[in-house]
Amino acid sequence: MIAEMTNALLLEDDLITSRYLLDLLNQHLPNIDFCHAKSIKEAKNLVQSKYFDLLVLDVDLGKCENDPIKNGIDFAEYFRKLPGNEFIWVVFISAYSSFITESFTRAHCYDYIIKPIEPIKFLTLIRNLSMYKVHPVSEQKHLTINRRNYLLKIKVDDIDYIEIFCKQSTIYTKAQQHVISRFPLKEILKQLPEDQFFQCHRSYIVNKNKISSTFLQGSCWHLRLLDRSESIPLGDSYKDLISKKL
Repeated sequence: MIAEMTNALLLEDDLITSRYLLDLLNQHLPNIDFCHAKSIKEAKNLVQSKYFDLLVLDVDLGKCENDPIKNGIDFAEYFRKLPGNEFIWVVFISAYSSFITESFTRAHCYDYIIKPIEPIKFLTLIRNLSMYKVHPVSEQKHLTINRRNYLLKIKVDDIDYIEIFCKQSTIYTKAQQHVISRFPLKEILKQLPEDQFFQCHRSYIVNKNKISSTFLQGSCWHLRLLDRSESIPLGDSYKDLISKKL
C-alpha cells in the first residue's frame, strides 16, 4: 500500500489502451491519482496548472499541425523545461522500439515499455516509482506563463502585485512589467504560494511580503507597497481575508 497520494499523468491518444491502463491502475494502485490526457493540448494544460510526480507518455501520438510538439518525446522535453520538473519520473510506452535511444538521450526517461504492456511488470514499475517521488527544491519558486510563442518564468519573490484590466494581466516586479493577454487572475493564483499571495480586489493579486501598510482614502481602503509609489485598492469583500493574512 502506498502511504501518500501520487499525482500522475497518462498521455495516450488511443482510447482502448488508455481505458485498459486506467482500469488496471485504479484497481491495483488506488493511491495514485492518474489524470488522462488524450492530446498534447490537454496534457500541456494539465502540467501548467497541476504538479505531477510521474508521467506515463505514449510516444506515438496523433500529430497536431499547429503545435511544434509532435510526439511524447517532444512533450517530455517541453515538460522538463517547466520549473521543478527536471528530475520527475518519465516512462514512455510505444508500439515501436526504434525510439528507445532518442527517448533516453532527449527526455532522460526512467523506462521505455514496448506494447503490448505486460500488466504485472507495469504495475510493479509504477508502484516503485510512486514510492520514491522526486521533491524538487525549486517547487513553487517561479510563476510560469506559457504561450504559443514564448515561455515566461518569473521568480515569485520578485513579484509585487498583479493587475487585470480589459482581459490583460500585468505582472509588476520592481524592474519590469509583463503583460499577458487572456490569462485570468484565478489561473495565475493557482501557481502562486498560498501563504504569500492573495487576491485583495477583483482585479488585483498582491504579494503579502511587499505590503508596508494600509490606509483609508475617501471611503476606500488601499494597500501601500514597499518601494512603489502607486497603491493597490482593497475590495470590501476582501477586508476580512486581508486582516487574517496580515
